[in-house]
Amino acid sequence: MTDMEEQYNLLGLQPGAAFEQIKAAYKQKALTLHPDKNAEADATSKFQTICSAYIAICMAEETNTGRTTQEKLSESDGGGKEL
Repeated sequence: MTDMEEQYNLLGLQPGAAFEQIKAAYKQKALTLHPDKNAEADATSKFQTICSAYIAICMAEETNTGRTTQEKLSESDGGGKEL
């Protein structure tokens, strides 16, 4: 398994997933694993791991498509929404 395949796997996705799927998977995992919502001792570590996976996937997508994550978010959220 390549490093990028592992990043997708951490979010429960297959490589090549659409941006909307990536965003939704990250959001669901982040809500579940966020240390404020999860009392497990390793919640912070798990949360940081999925955040790193999301960032790595987004950066790879930007390189492959030439479109930034901000542009994709603006399109998927109806535009004009700042991060």
